[in-house]
Amino acid sequence: DTNIDNQSLCKICNIRKIVTEDRCKICNNFVKLGKRLANKTDELVKAKDLGIDFDGFNPELKLTDKIKSYVLYNDDNTSVDFKTLAENSCSDTPDRGVEALAILKADVDNMGKFLEKSDVTNSFESFDKFSKTMDNFFSLYIPKIMKEKYPDTYTVFAGGDDLFLLGAWDEILELARTIREEFKVFVKDDTLSISFGIAIAKPTTPISYLAEHTERLLEEAKDIDDGKEVENPKDAISLFGETVKWSKYQKTYNRLYELFKGFDESVNTTTLYKLLIFCDMAKNIKKDIRNTMWKSKLNYLFSRNIDKRFHYILGDLNDYIEKHPQETKMFLSEFIYKRRGR
Repeated sequence: DTNIDNQSLCKICNIRKIVTEDRCKICNNFVKLGKRLANKTDELVKAKDLGIDFDGFNPELKLTDKIKSYVLYNDDNTSVDFKTLAENSCSDTPDRGVEALAILKADVDNMGKFLEKSDVTNSFESFDKFSKTMDNFFSLYIPKIMKEKYPDTYTVFAGGDDLFLLGAWDEILELARTIREEFKVFVKDDTLSISFGIAIAKPTTPISYLAEHTERLLEEAKDIDDGKEVENPKDAISLFGETVKWSKYQKTYNRLYELFKGFDESVNTTTLYKLLIFCDMAKNIKKDIRNTMWKSKLNYLFSRNIDKRFHYILGDLNDYIEKHPQETKMFLSEFIYKRRGR
């Protein structure tokens, strides 16, 4: 297009001229298709209905669950907006926690290495079966789990060997742990793993920014083994400002989850934030020897601020902060987010 100024430039692509609603013709047709992909029922769509001209050929596409997005609906059959998804966060916790969205990007690790060493490329038939099965895991099975167990979520993309999801932040974090466990059962091969980048944000944050930010987090997760010699690299997660291996994070999360079950309101949020500081100190002992004081500070915190009923967790907490400060910080951050009132 020519003769375009700031007022006539499409607000989506920033390339073509506006035709309607701040959008050019092509972007407007993508918006129409996106609305159809979020409908509950299957439907047929022709290329010309989307403004696509194939020189007189007008192919028909059936919009099945295979390519549709999972979207949560209101009672009036309209899709739930981001603000409502955020409001639905922590609905099963007493304080309702922080009101926010989480944005998740995930990607299978070591696919090239796996294909090189496996026999799935010995024939087109076996490769076709493998690729379709992998795609079905992400495009059909994961949305099914979302619909049944994590309804306050939304599919931006799910297919091939990667995911882009968003939703109520606590559901997305739990969903990520579920996806990783289901993937391990699905592949039955240590060569393949899956890495995640997850960001938490207010529902008013532009989705374009969040997409780029979460992509950077995913890249950090997939770069975790750079410069190291490991048999099966990656299998990592970036969350709450930390990038760690899934195995260590899951082990730490499971143990601390059990330990912290009994914590009630007598343990205030300020005290919990101090535990986060101790995690940072334990991480940075090599940078400043004074950070070794975190142990004495932890003991003092328990003696002065935490009821004796909970002193049984001190030993385990001390060990996890010392040996796994990043993973402990990730657990504590989630625990605090669920405790903070709105």
